[in-house]
Amino acid sequence: MTIGIGVLCDGGETIVLASDMRTSYKRSAAPSDRGGKQYDFPPLTIAATVAGQISVCGAVASQMAYDLASLLAAKRKYPDELIVAQHVHRILNYARRKQLRAAQECAMEAELGVSLNAWLSGKLPNAERLDQLALRAGLSVLRRVKEHLYGKLAVIVGGFVENGIVFLRAVGAEPIEEASSPPVFVIGTGSRHAMDAMSRRGQNTDCTLARSLLHVYEALREARLGERDTVGPAAAYVVLRAQEGMMRFPAECPLVKDWYKVYRKRSSTHTLDSSVANHQAKCLLVKHQPRAAMILTHESIDCTAIQPSKFESH
Repeated sequence: MTIGIGVLCDGGETIVLASDMRTSYKRSAAPSDRGGKQYDFPPLTIAATVAGQISVCGAVASQMAYDLASLLAAKRKYPDELIVAQHVHRILNYARRKQLRAAQECAMEAELGVSLNAWLSGKLPNAERLDQLALRAGLSVLRRVKEHLYGKLAVIVGGFVENGIVFLRAVGAEPIEEASSPPVFVIGTGSRHAMDAMSRRGQNTDCTLARSLLHVYEALREARLGERDTVGPAAAYVVLRAQEGMMRFPAECPLVKDWYKVYRKRSSTHTLDSSVANHQAKCLLVKHQPRAAMILTHESIDCTAIQPSKFESH
């Protein structure tokens, strides 16, 4: 599984996303600590961190990338329209639904020998009606696949669009969470340990970047100590700021390790809200450089994704 963390801080001006890098293969192979669980969507200031089955999470992220590219194409066609948080919400929801439907379709054909569309219509391709036993069996398949998705897919999406903040959490097929107070989201097997650490430190919107970075470091550390088999070393954090865009922060930098040594036995970290500590933290931020092949572009697509009705029709 893993650990993923998202926090909104600096008075709502900054989002920090963090995750570990462990990929587990059950009993077939030793785990790898070089897995990627963070996704960027350049040139948008939006990123995601995932937990669960990487193939499922990756498929959802890929669909999001495709639809966000369509959204940008529509923006070029309708430059006066705004890209808003609700667009990202709908894109994430559609990507999850598409993955769920694909899994249900596969299970339906494998177990009942009938397509999902045929089952929904209540008829076989030869127009013969399905009996009640087949209908109940199909419903059982759909429910089981939906329940299993809970352990295979968890994602935190954060960033900034033209009307403000994007801060979402989606687990399985459960409704998307888009409001959290305090604004802290955790996912994965280490989530309970991470949330305990965040709660003890009183992480909230008013915590500055420096203070939040220490809290994230402590939460990742406790998650790994609590779930040694499934949580690995941390990847570089993603730091998203409304004006500066997307940046990276080194997970195991000496500065934060020194802060940890100083504050680990203290009940409060409020002195890290100082201008000196935040200047030190900002000096370590590195501008994110996306791979050229990953930059979202649909130059040849005539798309109206900017219109809400486009997503409502999915």
